[in-house]
Amino acid sequence: MKIYCAIIFLITSTGIVIPSSIFAKPKAVLVPLILEGEYSSKTTSSVFQNLKGVLSEKYEVISGNQYITVRNALKDKFDSGICNTDACVRGMQDVLQADHFFSMELRKSAQEIQLIATHVDRDERHVMDEFCKSCDGEKIAKRARFLAEQIISPDPFFPSSTMPVLIPQTFTQAAEVADLLTGIPDINYQDVGSFDVDIGVGTDLSGVSFTNKAGQNSVDSTVEEDILIFSLSPDLVKEADGEFLVQVSAFSPLKSVSINGRNQPLAPKSYQAKFGVDYHLKPGENFFEIKVVTESGETEQEFIVFFETKEIKRDAGKVKPFMLIVILGWADDDNTNNVPSGTTKVHSTKSSFVLVPVFNQKITYFSTFSVKGLITGDRQQKSEFKSREFMLKQLAFEWTTRKTFLGDVTFGVGANRLSTKDTQKTSSYRDSWFSKYKRAGADSFINFGFKFGADKGTEWSVKFDHKLKSVPGTPSSKGLENSFKIGAKNKFGIYKTYFNLGQSTTNLQDDSKDKAKVDGSAKLNMPLKPVLLSLQAQLSESKDRLANSTTGIKTKSRKKTYKFGVTYPLASWLILAYSRKLEQQESNLTNKDYKKNSNSLQLTMIF
Repeated sequence: MKIYCAIIFLITSTGIVIPSSIFAKPKAVLVPLILEGEYSSKTTSSVFQNLKGVLSEKYEVISGNQYITVRNALKDKFDSGICNTDACVRGMQDVLQADHFFSMELRKSAQEIQLIATHVDRDERHVMDEFCKSCDGEKIAKRARFLAEQIISPDPFFPSSTMPVLIPQTFTQAAEVADLLTGIPDINYQDVGSFDVDIGVGTDLSGVSFTNKAGQNSVDSTVEEDILIFSLSPDLVKEADGEFLVQVSAFSPLKSVSINGRNQPLAPKSYQAKFGVDYHLKPGENFFEIKVVTESGETEQEFIVFFETKEIKRDAGKVKPFMLIVILGWADDDNTNNVPSGTTKVHSTKSSFVLVPVFNQKITYFSTFSVKGLITGDRQQKSEFKSREFMLKQLAFEWTTRKTFLGDVTFGVGANRLSTKDTQKTSSYRDSWFSKYKRAGADSFINFGFKFGADKGTEWSVKFDHKLKSVPGTPSSKGLENSFKIGAKNKFGIYKTYFNLGQSTTNLQDDSKDKAKVDGSAKLNMPLKPVLLSLQAQLSESKDRLANSTTGIKTKSRKKTYKFGVTYPLASWLILAYSRKLEQQESNLTNKDYKKNSNSLQLTMIF
């Protein structure tokens, strides 16, 4: 129980360092009522205000003038003047940068009125309806409010229907993220290194851009809603020269409009105008600041046009300010004790979890500062293996700078703490979070890495790690570990290959524990929609750096691993993965050779 309390504590405690903007209400588009039949203006106004009032408790509602302006810009996507297709809804969400879309429809027949509430998010369309017999305007408004409350916080016993949003999914993106996460290495008690999760998922917001943020000189919220500014130009271009187009609408006469400090020609007493300025862009982000002054007030808005070149891609500069990754897993092992062939093997199963909160702060287009946390552990199903259960906690800080002379450079520092189950309390070194666990290892690490060559077909990566290692109560296990890894990633049509080669050495106070290790792997990814197949082979060789003082033998072992995996993205945030692994070890020591097979199933959630 304490384990799960600690998980909840970690999630909630992240709020201390999350920027306040992360807790802002999500945006939701509310369209005008869809009416079939005759209704009084008092009734429709009351229904709409009730609907808007309920939604405003949970969302930042976009409606009225903002909706009308965007509707005019997207009128080719509307069906008979109504935005009800998935393509139209997605276009509205993209332009207004909102993840939620709500509508209310009233259908009048001879004896009753049907109210239909619809909520469309990025993945699903939810529909609920209610019938009202012999209802006056007040009752219709109450029913509408009830239906609105149900659609945002559904009662499982209230009838509803849910359908998937039929927008083509970016399969490759989801599959790559899934493959990244399912490739997390197994935890080794004797060799706990830094837990490296490379997270850089961006969102492509190509096409028409629209913002309605409060300007520094806004008079009040009413003025902000009465002055609408939106771009008619794409926010992603591949030519340096072009024209930036912007449209301004207001409910009081325009007095002046300026773009990057340059006043634009304006007809007297005009309420709406379009403007265009020629530009020559530099690679990357280019800013256009629009200032609008009317007889009622003024506001400012900023638009960004990204000039994309072969070397500088917009998605590479995008970062999500916060990401939480939760992985729930199950695995079995047909030779838990790693015994040689001909010996009785013991089968075991275990469940596991991984919790990874990541905070990203974009410093410049090329630089990002990240804080990454980790807590992971497992639970054995058989009581005789309880002592093998572990908990690993890690905190790391990373600075990433792209497009340097070395390519994309990452510098990181951090520390991790490993604990193992000790219900008998045989050790006085207890885990401060989990009382049933003893501290089994602690590392502080610093690493430096860089990637280059992706634009030339093969992406190369190089990484150096330096660790300070210790085990509480065992001074002889204190020391250093240095490692080096080089990798190559290639793409051949739809297929991707990954190759890695690494080397590490430990230098502990007890020289007999010093080891040298070399490992390599090769992996092939094959998308076969709707799944991603992968084949992987790994080879590692470990040996003592000094011979045993008694036998004169340097302990040496070689491990081969072959892995087959299937990844299935259930949604953009929900990924299912299965893998089958064959592991074989050979050693120059007696009874250290073994073979084993294992299966694992993982469910990954990305928030």
